[in-house]
Amino acid sequence: MDELLEIQNRLNVLAAQREAERIAANKKAAEELAAARTKEEARIAAGKERERTISERFAKAEKDKEDARRAFLQKEHEAQLAIERENDAKQLQLSHDALRQEEIRKTQADREYLEEQEKKRLQDALLPKYVDATPIHPMAKFLQHTPR
Repeated sequence: MDELLEIQNRLNVLAAQREAERIAANKKAAEELAAARTKEEARIAAGKERERTISERFAKAEKDKEDARRAFLQKEHEAQLAIERENDAKQLQLSHDALRQEEIRKTQADREYLEEQEKKRLQDALLPKYVDATPIHPMAKFLQHTPR
């Protein structure tokens, strides 16, 4: 019986050792699983952070691109307006020049008319009243002579 008790004690010790090893193995597996989960969560968080950073950069690049496009279009619009204002100013200047030329032509025509009137008045004043200013037809002169 002593042997049985001794075997029983050895089996109990062996069972206790096995139980302690099992508990230690379970604890180690739980720790490794917790470490793996922590590592995986950190990897997922890092991946999300990279995605967020990439998304922010992409959004910023798109915004910068849109801002640059708007600035370009604004400059183009301002340039077009400047060209239109310049063309309007040129057209206005041409209109003023045309009006001035027309005014000069009218003034010139008025001066010529007044000169003609003055010339006629002077001729009428200088020519004797009895002289007929209309030329005589040569045939009329011929017919006025009496034959000899």
